[in-house]
Amino acid sequence: MELAFIHTLLKEKTPIEKAKERFGMEKIQVFETVGVLGETTQLAHVIWIDNEEIEILKNTGTTVIHCPLTNCKLTD
Repeated sequence: MELAFIHTLLKEKTPIEKAKERFGMEKIQVFETVGVLGETTQLAHVIWIDNEEIEILKNTGTTVIHCPLTNCKLTD
């Protein structure tokens, strides 16, 4: 079986609002619903996240790439 790796930015403030408006759920929930999350997925800039989303990432084995300096620049 060939693995496909996915790397995307996620959970920045404007895309969160757009996902909620369009899909009625958080972007992480949208990704889970369509099968994007998993051991071959990396998410960067996961800043605005709640406990339910942390559990989804944990349960799917999705990797979060943390960049503290960039994240500090993206805060309110």
